[in-house]
Amino acid sequence: MEQLTPIQPTDYGLSTEKAQNISMRFSPKELEFNALIQRYNTVLTMDLDEALNDALVLKKDYIAIEKSINEIHKAEKDFYLNGGRFVDAQKNRFIVHIAEHKKKLDEIIKYKELQKKAELKAIADARHLELNKYMNDSSHIDVSSMSEEVYEAFKQVKCKEWEDAETLKQSNEIIAKIYQSETFEEFNAELFGSHIEERKKQINASRLLAIANYNGGDLGFELDTEELQKAYNDRLIVLDGIRVERIKNEMQRLYSSSLAIINNNITSFQLPIFDAQEFTDEWEAIVDDIEFISINRKEYLSSILQKMPDTIIKDDNVYLGDKVICNINQLSDESIVLYNLLLGGQQAFENWVNSFTAPGSIDDARCTEVLKKFEAFKKWALTVK
Repeated sequence: MEQLTPIQPTDYGLSTEKAQNISMRFSPKELEFNALIQRYNTVLTMDLDEALNDALVLKKDYIAIEKSINEIHKAEKDFYLNGGRFVDAQKNRFIVHIAEHKKKLDEIIKYKELQKKAELKAIADARHLELNKYMNDSSHIDVSSMSEEVYEAFKQVKCKEWEDAETLKQSNEIIAKIYQSETFEEFNAELFGSHIEERKKQINASRLLAIANYNGGDLGFELDTEELQKAYNDRLIVLDGIRVERIKNEMQRLYSSSLAIINNNITSFQLPIFDAQEFTDEWEAIVDDIEFISINRKEYLSSILQKMPDTIIKDDNVYLGDKVICNINQLSDESIVLYNLLLGGQQAFENWVNSFTAPGSIDDARCTEVLKKFEAFKKWALTVK
């Protein structure tokens, strides 16, 4: 049995009394270590296959005692300089053995790990070899981690896929021969009959698909059955519905776009032009509505400008002298307020009074009398200071 080397305090310049506390701190660890040595020697005598669990547990115990010894070492060395040298020696007499023992234990553990990997590789190699009968390549599949039940189920799926593919391959070889013939009648009905019928169904299905995707032009084949004729008629109805929806959506888009231009940039507005086909009446109603809205908008902007005499329009901006009042598309009552602020004083007041105008020519006698009074009121208002 390996024994710990005794350490004399006097070898480190310490009295026995001075070193007693340090020695006492390590004494319990010496007892624990001696117990570990007995277990360690037992593990070394065991068969490698049987020693794994004991080696794992014992290594944890060595790590634990190593940790506690390091803690003692640090605590004691912080307080004593010479004691630190003594503590180093105490530590090292353990550590040299612990390191060696850990190394031995690692060899046992490593052996089992390598053995396990070898067993898994052997299982994987055998399974890949078996799967490659049904697959082009199975190397990307982790089969070693599968349980036997899972692997067998997986193998059965791949086997069934391979068998189905082989059956389809044989069927396709027969059908390929049919494709090479100009007519189906050249083949023996007993040998090729089912495949000929299958081919006829394929041709019919492909024609139905072509009709389902039809958008115009020549189909490239005759509508020689009621099923094909009905599918074609149904597709024409769908296409007409798509066309009608497109026309209505475009009319709505042009209407919304025109309103946005009228409200935000009327100087660039033009009535939209669109071929509405059978919806011409609806389109003309929309255009009339757009035109009505644009006229009202222009009249409103004009009415604002009439209340701001001496202004000019340049690059879509309204100017009073060299001052910009606003953009032509942003004319509002607020623009008149800003205009009057720029004018200031009596002139602003006179312009405001003169901005009031009566409607067009009035023939009615009573209305003419009211208009005279209205003009007299304006003259009076201009005398107010």
